[in-house]
Amino acid sequence: MIFFFYLCAGLSILLTSFAQILLKIGASKTMETESIYLNKATIGGYVVLLIVTLLSVLALQGIELKIFYAAAYSLNIILVAILSSKILKESFSQNKTIGILIIAIGIIIFNI
Repeated sequence: MIFFFYLCAGLSILLTSFAQILLKIGASKTMETESIYLNKATIGGYVVLLIVTLLSVLALQGIELKIFYAAAYSLNIILVAILSSKILKESFSQNKTIGILIIAIGIIIFNI
């Protein structure tokens, strides 16, 4: 049963990253026919965040809040940076790489 809680947590973290990418795509729309608040990407991002909320509630039934929050917040930063470089073709600077390594080391130290 504990596997189910960690599966929900992992899906929550992954989907949060995708939702943030969708929201950024929606916010960067420059079409005059669509609003930055009411376009497919933005609405899709909010729908995914609703699913994330449900998955997070399920995950928190079996995982301590301090562990879930620390993992979700820090891994989300890493995943958004990676997805931004792959999907949005954003630059991946040396400072971003160093920051991601520091975050990863912090996750490892926190969980030892």
